[in-house]
Amino acid sequence: QVTLYPSDIEAHNNLAGVYYSENNPKRFDNSMREFKIILQIDPERYAYYQEIGHLYEQMTQYDSSIYYYTKYTEAVPDDIQGYYNLSQSYQKLGRTSEAVSALQNGMVLGNQELWMEIQLLWLKKYRDKETSSDAMINELNNMLAVSTDYDDSLRIYFNLRWIYEGSGQLQAAVDYLNIITNLTEVKYGLYRAIDNLVSYYVEFFIQAGLKETYKKHLTYIENNVVSPNDNIIPFIYSNYYLYTENFDMLAAT
Repeated sequence: QVTLYPSDIEAHNNLAGVYYSENNPKRFDNSMREFKIILQIDPERYAYYQEIGHLYEQMTQYDSSIYYYTKYTEAVPDDIQGYYNLSQSYQKLGRTSEAVSALQNGMVLGNQELWMEIQLLWLKKYRDKETSSDAMINELNNMLAVSTDYDDSLRIYFNLRWIYEGSGQLQAAVDYLNIITNLTEVKYGLYRAIDNLVSYYVEFFIQAGLKETYKKHLTYIENNVVSPNDNIIPFIYSNYYLYTENFDMLAAT
């Protein structure tokens, strides 16, 4: 198609997707070539700056990803995702101050989203080593006080849990995990709320001395899971046996 119709942008885009899915060491280069051709055909297809930047990021060529993410933010200054991607590449290079600046620019020029405020909070903690956990907790509680959105509030609770867990305050972390579970159950049902815990939090439950609570949740999921999701149950049990150091059952599972 691109041979017969070299200006067919959709064909170039589809070809890039196929290259990306290949088991080929040059798949990123091949995809990138198609995206760059699209920009030659239509320089105002700014979204492809993001696509190229993402490929460079996956190749760990962060200077190049920064170049293309910057071009995107210059072309589409009100899209906060571009600033977030730019910030991530700066972080990978350890350029924390520039990562902070990228997010701050996104919050000024784009819409000020709460998830960006939280990301900025963490970046400043890494940049300013003296930032305490208590200071971050206060900031997050201030955000929570004015939050009127379910997903925003849930995101804040998750971050509070991480901070308390990271500072060794496991009981407080457990309390916030229970809040997260209850909120999720109200909106999405018990299965969805517990499935999230079982899939991602086995180590936390063990460290917090809640092994039996975790096992109860795991049994509930096992009894209520619907095919094909039941295929992952042995893997989750393997994690459970690993962290409880039941190596015989781990080997059997």
